[in-house]
Amino acid sequence: MTGFQILSDALTEIPAFRREDEIASFMLSKLAEAVQARAGTVFVLEGKDRLAPVASFGSASKRLRGLRFQVGRGVVGWAARYRQPVKVDQPAGDPRFDLGADKALGFHTDSIIACPMLRGPRLVGAVELLNSRRGAFSLEELDLLSSASTEIGAAIEHWRLLHQLRSGRDRAEGVLDACGVAVFVVAGGRVVFANPPARTLLGPRRLPQKLPAALAAAMKARGPVELRGRRFVPVPGGQVDAGQVFSLAPVKG
Repeated sequence: MTGFQILSDALTEIPAFRREDEIASFMLSKLAEAVQARAGTVFVLEGKDRLAPVASFGSASKRLRGLRFQVGRGVVGWAARYRQPVKVDQPAGDPRFDLGADKALGFHTDSIIACPMLRGPRLVGAVELLNSRRGAFSLEELDLLSSASTEIGAAIEHWRLLHQLRSGRDRAEGVLDACGVAVFVVAGGRVVFANPPARTLLGPRRLPQKLPAALAAAMKARGPVELRGRRFVPVPGGQVDAGQVFSLAPVKG
């Protein structure tokens, strides 16, 4: 099975996880299998300029969990700062390499690939894989990591959005559900959250999913719209961390 096949199969299992560290750990294990890495870490952005490990294996992973890394420092920090994937075959000779991290963890790094996790232009975190079992990582493996980083970032953002919407808002959501108000959150041309009334309009496909043309038109409408044989009044919402909130209130009678 190729690396991209392993990644494709893994992505179908992401919706089963309920915490961001579970998502990150699962995807990291699949990436290690795909590219034969001996160690790796998924970092999430903490504050404006620090990377916090949320999942890792190898390289003294227990000690790593308590550390924080400056964006811009080290190879993974460089990837995060400049929003670019990077491959380093001889870290000791690369000025971006942070030898201090190896010394602190008692680890020896001999090859690196790292990619930022982005949602549009916004940095979510970064993923770093270390020490290829084949001696050096290939450009194809860097492309695989780049694709995986995008999906891991999207999955983590989706989980955070659900957590944000659920925390302290259950009562409000219950009122909206009872009234039949369909609530969507849209980011990057995809629906990343939908309450039960909204899901009846979207159909059975899993989220996130591509924004349907009919819903995209409804978001721009200035008056009542008709979807699935029912009339709704569009209600523009505000912005949350992971996207734009948009609602459709049913028209009675």
